[in-house]
Amino acid sequence: MDWVQMGCWAGFGLLVAVQLVHTLRNTNRWPFVAQNMFSHAVPAVTPRLMVVLHDSLGGSRVVFPYSVLPVEFFRAQRLLFQVFVEGDDAERQERFAVTMLDRLNEAPWAALDEVESSIRPPPGARFVGFELVSYEYAIEEYVAGAELASIQRPLETLCSVHLASPETEPPPEAAVGNAS
Repeated sequence: MDWVQMGCWAGFGLLVAVQLVHTLRNTNRWPFVAQNMFSHAVPAVTPRLMVVLHDSLGGSRVVFPYSVLPVEFFRAQRLLFQVFVEGDDAERQERFAVTMLDRLNEAPWAALDEVESSIRPPPGARFVGFELVSYEYAIEEYVAGAELASIQRPLETLCSVHLASPETEPPPEAAVGNAS
């Protein structure tokens, strides 16, 4: 073996050793990462941000954040949290909410790679508002094939957005007709 090959093997060995140290210490220092994205223990009860969508027929649906934004599933929760919970720009929040609900109602998207498909409103309805709610999931109580609702419990509503639009409010003549 010549010196070049020995140098290459030594360099490779050093990279593997450094990566191993980062993995064991659970630290990230570019370009070395702990590779812990999918290899960690989930607590028995874990909190999760969920979106409760409200439609024009009075119905509600609890969905994961990735069902309402056309971004990678792992970015959706943080994006909603930054805009509506941590953010304090009311105009930006309203623009974001209007755009999000219009996109869900008018231009739903299909799944592609790490972007999940959008939730669709029920036939004859439109989404008119939503709430960001912190839910608690009892992971250890889940039974294969059961509905997710069987292990979820709402903790607190972090924000609530309900948009008034011509489609969601009855026309004045309908309101007068119902009053008599």
